[in-house]
Amino acid sequence: MAHGLTFGAAPLNGSPSRWLDETASRVPDTPALITPAGAAVDYRSFASAVQGLAAELLRSGTDPGQALGAHALRPVETAMLSQAAARLGCPIVPGDPLRPDHWRVALWLAAGVDRAIEADADLFDAAAATEAGELPEDRIDAESVLLIVGTSGSGGEPKGAMLTARNIAAAVQASRARLGLHVGDRWLLCLPPHQVGALAVLYRCVEAGATAVLRDGFDPERTWWDIVRLGITHVSLLPGMLAELLDAAAGVPAPPTLQRVVVGGLAIPPALAERTLRAGWPVCPSYGVTEAMAQIATALPEERAPAGCVGRPLAGFEVQVVDGHGRPTWGVGRIRVKGPAVMAGYADPERRGGYGLDEGWLMTGDLGRLDGGGRLWVERRADDVLVTGGENVHPRQVEEMLRGCPAIGEVAVAGRPDPARGAALVAVYTGDAPADAVEAWGRRHLPEALRPNAYHHVGSLPFARSGLIDRELLRMLAAGPAS
Repeated sequence: MAHGLTFGAAPLNGSPSRWLDETASRVPDTPALITPAGAAVDYRSFASAVQGLAAELLRSGTDPGQALGAHALRPVETAMLSQAAARLGCPIVPGDPLRPDHWRVALWLAAGVDRAIEADADLFDAAAATEAGELPEDRIDAESVLLIVGTSGSGGEPKGAMLTARNIAAAVQASRARLGLHVGDRWLLCLPPHQVGALAVLYRCVEAGATAVLRDGFDPERTWWDIVRLGITHVSLLPGMLAELLDAAAGVPAPPTLQRVVVGGLAIPPALAERTLRAGWPVCPSYGVTEAMAQIATALPEERAPAGCVGRPLAGFEVQVVDGHGRPTWGVGRIRVKGPAVMAGYADPERRGGYGLDEGWLMTGDLGRLDGGGRLWVERRADDVLVTGGENVHPRQVEEMLRGCPAIGEVAVAGRPDPARGAALVAVYTGDAPADAVEAWGRRHLPEALRPNAYHHVGSLPFARSGLIDRELLRMLAAGPAS
């Protein structure tokens, strides 16, 4: 297809609802999990515990197929619930503990949640004492929804991406085909357990017979210790986490056991990309969205991808870049994707598919381009563009230029309503530079269209747990009085 790429899909191997039992039968003594406390749980024991949890869910009133809201669960509980719920055909709907309660309630209403599972509930303790017995016959088919993962719409409202057994199987097996994952490999998981990236890793490990090494959040020194001492082969990070990890390593090369450092969430800054190349770390720049189970394209370390390049799309994905009229283009445009890993649609209580898709195509919120070698380059978010004085301005353009100002630290740019200009640019920054000095520097070095109208000096920028700037809080800071 002109201006698009299609990569052949690998044949799907079984159903996610059966992977755990099949892996436990095949490699019962291989560790499935290493808990944050350091305990190793082999696949035989993990499968037994999951079966006990599934039985307890049934005993305590859950019907097969009911949607389960998961809130503030710890990593081990998330791993158990994701497998037990899949066995019963019950989609889990993780809440985000960093968002207001009303966001989670709105997501659960949209997803038709029937029961909430909380970290402080007695469910997991009761499951350990429950005789597993016989579970209902597994009637999960390819279109059964197993995950509903929240994401925000353009106005900040929650939407739930419905991921079916087919979507999960296609995403997991396409990921394994690109990254490699085998029995006995160890994937260090320090992402928040409610995020789709963490849920994807849990499914990848179960399908391959690999070990998920679970951690209660990210600590750079602990992560470096884990990589060196535990024989970690794979780890998932955000760019900021990678920078902190390199600091913790203090110039020591990664051990040869480490094969893949998958970095997603947002683009790797050029300076950090160059730093990782010099250090020889096996970094895999990756691009994905919640609606496609976290991974669409990934570059391998040996490809030495330049900053902004995320390599070729994974098997089964059809990727196009389209202009403002929806026509494929070889220039910069909106990224859209199609394939068996793309969600069934955004959730409604009846779980009808299709909402949010156009003939199977998902239009992402990202701008990018495809090069002649079939590689995807991700430029920026499409919906962060500000219109000021008739000019389209992306905050990242201004942010990158402002970083050249002496004594400035981190910087983020937002817009506030302005009746004359449409949006007035406001720079929110850290560091030692006073606002009047930054403003004077901006007048000398920034083009008029990219020059902020106000500068706010703050102690720290509002980062969300995901590693991304919390744009809602940033806009609130920008609306306040200037420093």
